[in-house]
Amino acid sequence: MANFETTLKKLQSKYRSRFLKLFKTSKEYKEFVDLIKQAKDNSFSSISRVESRKFDETWIQEIERGIVGINNIINNPKRFIKFQSEVVPIEMAKKTGSESIRHLAMNSQYIKQIDEKGTIMPEKILNISTDDDLGIYENRFVVTLIRKLVRFIELRHDYIQKKAEVRDSDLVFMKSRLRIEGSLLEYEGKLRLSVPSAEDGNKEANDLLLKRIVELRQRVIFLLSSEFMRTLKDATPVNNPINVTNILKSNADYIKCYELWKFLDRYDQLGVSFQIKETTNQFNDSNLNDLYAHIGASYLAIDSERTKKIKVKNDQVKKYKVHPHFDKPILTKDLTDDKFLSFDEKKKVSIKTLTLAQEVALKKRREEAEKRRKEKEAQKAKERQKLLERREKEKERQRLAAIEAKKRAEAKRLEMLERSRLKALEDAERKKEQERQKAEAAALKKLMDEERKKLLEARRYVKWLANEQRKSENQAVLEKAPISEEGPEFLTPESPQTEDHSKEGE
Repeated sequence: MANFETTLKKLQSKYRSRFLKLFKTSKEYKEFVDLIKQAKDNSFSSISRVESRKFDETWIQEIERGIVGINNIINNPKRFIKFQSEVVPIEMAKKTGSESIRHLAMNSQYIKQIDEKGTIMPEKILNISTDDDLGIYENRFVVTLIRKLVRFIELRHDYIQKKAEVRDSDLVFMKSRLRIEGSLLEYEGKLRLSVPSAEDGNKEANDLLLKRIVELRQRVIFLLSSEFMRTLKDATPVNNPINVTNILKSNADYIKCYELWKFLDRYDQLGVSFQIKETTNQFNDSNLNDLYAHIGASYLAIDSERTKKIKVKNDQVKKYKVHPHFDKPILTKDLTDDKFLSFDEKKKVSIKTLTLAQEVALKKRREEAEKRRKEKEAQKAKERQKLLERREKEKERQRLAAIEAKKRAEAKRLEMLERSRLKALEDAERKKEQERQKAEAAALKKLMDEERKKLLEARRYVKWLANEQRKSENQAVLEKAPISEEGPEFLTPESPQTEDHSKEGE
């Protein structure tokens, strides 16, 4: 077969040209189509639908955040260590410690001998064995959480893969009833043309979210096949309400797991919503002629013995104009539109016929569920408000702390300046005191020099007075003593000896 490429529009043009050719060349076929046009029970409707979807990223983010804690736990889980002590022959001892030595010291009957150097040879000793038990409540909680997470993701992944595809489509609904000599021909059909939706420009973002969902599914499947899960495969699962132990409250990884558990319990959506935009289309004469031709071809496609008895006569065709009914779409939802039901409605679909009491009870349950949902929304709004308030308080606390830190820094700076000022004052006082002491020392030295000078002058004066007195005494002696021819020799002040004596006195 030869390869060819064409479009529906080209095929439509060829089909219309063939129909027009048949309509012009075959008077009988033209009258048959006119007969269909004149039927009073023809109705047509057409709609164009644009579909888009929006994924809720909340549950993806929560699981991505919680799965980090699960990974850390399965790689390094909490354990309960059991110690078992037993007295065994020394040959069978595998592990001993300080407790074994203390036990041997208290039970000397287990000592076999002590050699000359003091080395003790025991016959029996306390053997201490340990056993790691992973089956604590917190680890069983994590095992149950992983299984719960697998069911949660599988449900949404399966739904998204099978029913979350969105398409843009055009739908035409047709209905016709034609009576010919007591025979009734009825036609009811729907034509649909659909193409993948552009999703209002969000296709790339949605594809990225789908990729994250697939990756999450692969990660939880890996968790399900981990050594941690294989070890605890027979562990008893935990149920609500969860016993919040110290580990669940204090360990960061177990806290993430507990928060994820609470989120899975309260999240009751499929995680995807759909936006549908429908527009009613109008028909023109060309469209109607194509639809009439399609209905006529459908009538003629019936292969039955009864068609041989139905005769189409010329006198059945009357010349008058009939306007077909343009109804609202016969189906507001397509047969595959169960994906547009809410998650709660999907769970409530049943093939059983409900009694009046059951319907009342079902309605009551739905009302209560709706009430609980609204209460949850209100609670979430309160929690969000509290979170915002806490954030604002934290921001205010940080702002005040920054101001306080700035004040402390400024006070410290001023304190350092004051210390520098006081130190400068002390240095100035010290220097001033040193200069004062130096000046006093200089003054004292000057005074002492003056006093020493005065003392020397006084000493000279005293010596001078003594010399004068001796002179006077010598003169008096000379006057009283007899005078010889040569005359007596007396020391005079002007004599060298006197001067030498004077110098010696000095």
